Amino acid sequence: MARKGWVKLNSNGSCKEGGRIGCGRIIRGSVGEWLGGYAKFIGVGNTYLVELFGVLEGLKHAKRPNFREVVVHIDSLIVVKAISSDMRGSDGARVESCDSSFVA
Repeated sequence: MARKGWVKLNSNGSCKEGGRIGCGRIIRGSVGEWLGGYAKFIGVGNTYLVELFGVLEGLKHAKRPNFREVVVHIDSLIVVKAISSDMRGSDGARVESCDSSFVA
């Protein structure tokens, strides 16, 4: 669960035969309550692209109700490294840490 006042975003992507990709995400509150989520077909791509797109779409989804403190959980170590490389987002948001505990 997320710390009090924070929300938790779980994001995942899928790449099927022929390169068809889609992603899904859920957002839960600090006590595990459901705050939103959905799945989306993206088009054609690869595993890296869909995992990255899933995080982007999830963060956009979290921004709409103005959630400012978001814990992101994903299962792609390469995406964790990509988004945490400079530890700062384009809008000034700071990445405090990246949890790769779900990476197999």
